[in-house]
Amino acid sequence: MCRIGGYLQYLQPATEGDGNVILLKGSAQAATGGPWALAGGWAYTGDASNNQIHSDVSATTAISGPIFGGYVDGPNGTGNANNNQIELKNSVTTTIVSSFIYGGYVNSSGNANNNSISLVRVEGATQIIGGYVLAPGNLKEGNAKGNNVELQNSSVAGFVSGALSEAVGDLTGNVVKIENSLIADYVAGANLQMAGNGDTNDNQVLIKNTNIQGSPNGLGVTGGYNISIAGGSADGNVVDVIADSEYGEANLVINKFISGGLIGSVGTADRVGNTNNNQVTLTNTRGNGKLEINGYVAGGANFATGIGDASGNKVFINPPQTGENYLIDIKEYVLGGLVGTAGTGKTNKNLVSIQNSHVTQYITGGYNQGAGQVSASENEVYLKGVSLYDSGVVDGRFVVGGLLSNSEGTGDAYKNKVVLEKSKFTGKYIAGGVSQGTGLLILTRSV
Repeated sequence: MCRIGGYLQYLQPATEGDGNVILLKGSAQAATGGPWALAGGWAYTGDASNNQIHSDVSATTAISGPIFGGYVDGPNGTGNANNNQIELKNSVTTTIVSSFIYGGYVNSSGNANNNSISLVRVEGATQIIGGYVLAPGNLKEGNAKGNNVELQNSSVAGFVSGALSEAVGDLTGNVVKIENSLIADYVAGANLQMAGNGDTNDNQVLIKNTNIQGSPNGLGVTGGYNISIAGGSADGNVVDVIADSEYGEANLVINKFISGGLIGSVGTADRVGNTNNNQVTLTNTRGNGKLEINGYVAGGANFATGIGDASGNKVFINPPQTGENYLIDIKEYVLGGLVGTAGTGKTNKNLVSIQNSHVTQYITGGYNQGAGQVSASENEVYLKGVSLYDSGVVDGRFVVGGLLSNSEGTGDAYKNKVVLEKSKFTGKYIAGGVSQGTGLLILTRSV
């Protein structure tokens, strides 16, 4: 039920799933009346699209149940939840949400595309997802594309994702923007789960002056995350993390890893998927505190079993064009592209550029741990005002342009480049290219 301006009413699902509008103004208190709190549109079969929920309030407001822009609820049916809008704003205090917020939710075969969520001064939501395609029991089909999630001055008790799916379909072109907020778990532009099959490409995440706490076994910050067993890529994703003078606390902390494109440790030998052409940029222009990353930073990381590349990725940490910048402290490693020990593929033409930062473990442009036909060539690493130091530890500490680390790998590490300027290093070695397998190691250089 919903209390609006002193009057009590129930907000039940609309009889038609399309084109409905819910408006909350002034001071509102909403609690579940039956299974619902706020649902713009609901359909058992068919579409729940083009619905709107708008809240523009000026006093403390509580919504104790879930919020759906559009909800398709027929597990054996077909329907889309597209073009729904949720906008919750509080101009004075906070809106408290004690459950989840989904822009478009499909519990059947169907798409959840082009939904939007905009939150200002909203606290407590357990999950925020722009477009969600669930596939209970039998695998369903559906895309989650072009969804947009924006948060300002808010806190989330769980995770934020532009799109999430367990279905057969692609999660592409989703955008997440978060400013001056606190996130308890992870942030992803797109998240494709094990049961699904598809790509998580061309998603964007922008985080400004926001702390990411991260759960113990959870994700960190990633543009496109793919753990589909069957296959799929995480290409062309973009992640930007910014700390500027608007943030007044001592240190800004991302408590987990940051990756542009990420494929998890899934799959079999015939799985195919790449993490190519992703970009990560970290910037700290604050003069009164550091940006702290309590994990690794990677442009594209491919941990899957099977065949896949991690090439053409870029990592920029305190890029010079941002002007005067300040310390970024990375507690693990930085790499442009990675193929893990269970994979076979290329880690070529990756770029890592770091300025005014500390890295604890290692820095590499292309890191290839795979067996079989592999390569780590034409990678570049540029360091200026960088320290690599871990309490005097030497083993496992290095700076390399292109690295082939598997003795069973057959391939080349050539034309790699490392440039250091005004930097400090304590570790095993600095090299343009390193090959511990079988292949060529030529035209590599470090300066």
